[in-house]
Amino acid sequence: TQKLRFDDNCQYKTKQVKDFLIESKIEGIDDINKRLTVKLNLKGITVRESKTIEIEGATKQFIRKTGQFIYGKQNLHKGAFGIIPKELDGYLTSSDIPSFDFKGGIEPKWFYYYFARKLFYEKLENLSTGTGSKRISPKEFLNIKIIVPEFKEQHKIVCLLEKFDEKINGISNQIVQMNMFKKSLLQQMFVVQLILSLLQNKKHI
Repeated sequence: TQKLRFDDNCQYKTKQVKDFLIESKIEGIDDINKRLTVKLNLKGITVRESKTIEIEGATKQFIRKTGQFIYGKQNLHKGAFGIIPKELDGYLTSSDIPSFDFKGGIEPKWFYYYFARKLFYEKLENLSTGTGSKRISPKEFLNIKIIVPEFKEQHKIVCLLEKFDEKINGISNQIVQMNMFKKSLLQQMFVVQLILSLLQNKKHI
């Protein structure tokens, strides 16, 4: 397949995830209200809703930090991964949702975009192991091979894709506002129609 490049002389090299990431294992004090979950289909990282049957401290929890890459062991191949934002710094997950620090040499956002290709992450299901509910372990994740361009090329790619994201978000917000405006108009139309109908009925009385 053809590759779009900013620099034709840029060298792409085959690396492993472990060349750039290292697992974070900082144990924390459990707090049901500070547990994270990773949504499917690239929907992001959110605070997990606490369930009444959950027991605080029953499962070992680990502290997660801003800028770490995080994924769900059972659902990496379903787009359950992301980079932890500032507002979720210090939150917790169990070992079923491992987190990794970037060691350098790679743009974190480029790494995310690389994994965010559906054709790529869906194939990762082949790495799942275990009986019953299969999982992708941190060791298997760190051994994944990726094709990495030079750092400057990564940065240019990120800048371009972020501009597309901004455009998409802007259009999405416009669609939401237009839908709200439409609902408001419909509501006003039905109210006016009801008033006219009542007035007309009153004349006939």
